[in-house]
Amino acid sequence: MTQTAPSADQVGRLDLAYEAHRRGDREGALAILDPLLLETADLGRAWMLKGVVTDPADFALQLALFEQAVAASPGDAEAWHNLGVCLAYAGRWRHAAAATRRALAIDPVHPEALANACELERLMGDYEQAVALADRRLRLGEAPWEIHLRRGVCLIALGRPEEAELALQAAIARAPASVAAGDLVDLIRRGGANGPPDQLEAMIARLSAARRRPAGSLAESAAP
Repeated sequence: MTQTAPSADQVGRLDLAYEAHRRGDREGALAILDPLLLETADLGRAWMLKGVVTDPADFALQLALFEQAVAASPGDAEAWHNLGVCLAYAGRWRHAAAATRRALAIDPVHPEALANACELERLMGDYEQAVALADRRLRLGEAPWEIHLRRGVCLIALGRPEEAELALQAAIARAPASVAAGDLVDLIRRGGANGPPDQLEAMIARLSAARRRPAGSLAESAAP
């Protein structure tokens, strides 16, 4: 079916809905989006924004909205990324990974899609691919601490403890309060279940001590 290009008025109202969303005015955004979507089903970004402001607890509705968004705008990386996030939260990892790959095929340097793809591959046990995706995200510049943490955990699972420790140090340097000691220890022990116990415990001791140092005092994980 041929899509009709939105009018300038419709695009302007969509911009107002985004402004309302940025202000935290969910009801204001919906008050603009609902009549707009009755006029035209071709505004993928309108479907996507409605999905974003929908309560994630209503998974069926949010999923339907993001699916409508990618149907209306199949070339929109942001729409595919949001669909992937929605599916990931529901635990549908393989479907989420497929949607995220579509986002990256459209925009290979989409930072959030790279981060999401990295975590999905980690959850599905493809640690090599997860590290490769983390490296791609790091090459874009400053990355959130979670990227370094995921990269480190995957490197432990791959039997590369020295690189893993540098990555975990980088995560701690960026957010020492966010990297919970118990969670970090658990991740290291589970990720390195087949590794030398003494080596893992020594790493845990060093990283636990590092969490007590001032932020920014650790070496950062170098982006490849």
